[in-house]
Amino acid sequence: MSLLLLSINILIYSLLFALIWMALDWILSYPFWSPKVVKEKMQVFGSLTWIPGWCMYYFLLLLPWTLLYFSINFWIDWNEQKKIAERNKELYSEARLIMLRYQLNPHFFFNALNSINALMDEDKAMAKEMIFKLSDFLRYSFLSDNKLLVELEDELKIIRKYFDIEKIRFEEKIQISYDINPDTLKVKIPGFILHPIVENAIKYGMKTSPLPLTINVAAKKTLNGLLLQISNTGYWVGEEIKLNKIMDQKGVGIKNVYSRLENTFGADFEFKVLTVANKVTVNIVLKTL
Repeated sequence: MSLLLLSINILIYSLLFALIWMALDWILSYPFWSPKVVKEKMQVFGSLTWIPGWCMYYFLLLLPWTLLYFSINFWIDWNEQKKIAERNKELYSEARLIMLRYQLNPHFFFNALNSINALMDEDKAMAKEMIFKLSDFLRYSFLSDNKLLVELEDELKIIRKYFDIEKIRFEEKIQISYDINPDTLKVKIPGFILHPIVENAIKYGMKTSPLPLTINVAAKKTLNGLLLQISNTGYWVGEEIKLNKIMDQKGVGIKNVYSRLENTFGADFEFKVLTVANKVTVNIVLKTL
């Protein structure tokens, strides 16, 4: 019902019930009137001019209660609709995060299979070991597949398993180090949020860095929130990333990470890519954690 129609209904029914209330009040009060009062009332009843005035009196008494009732009813309905809208928004956000998550898994799997294919002719034993490592990685991935947020400790386990796979392929050409503050391990972050960045560090670092490629994964709490940092030797391939142009990037990984952060934290995060002294550093700051 529109607000105008509802207002008209309130006025009409308030007036109707005011007439009924007035009639009931006079009828039920009649047995308690004295003969003198009855005589006065009868004289009043002889003229119909009293009806509008008395009707307005009861109408003005009834109208505030009617408005109060509809206001409370409207407030209850509005809160119910708000809860439904918020829940729908949560379901949409969860569905979008899951979609983005599944966009990453095939992307990595495709790259891993390419790596195994490259090893088949060079070293079959190493290719076999890489298959086992990939199986271990995917098993761990599927076990945590229903979790949108995971502890940083679990995310680092996946990163280490991924590095195990790449170390088989590149051997001593890659060096990995970790600088993880222990008080960050239980902080929850979006699952697989670091993986695309690590994957890019290897993919482009191997093309631009003197060997061995050095990669460092760091996490610590700062005044601004949780800082997640991944750096590698080499230089940035392509144009410098600007925050407002991340979605214009050609690759899937960076756009995926940014979309998932935006979908989870809104504006409460920072994403920066720094290129200084033949070193590329990706900084993610989660302000709400």
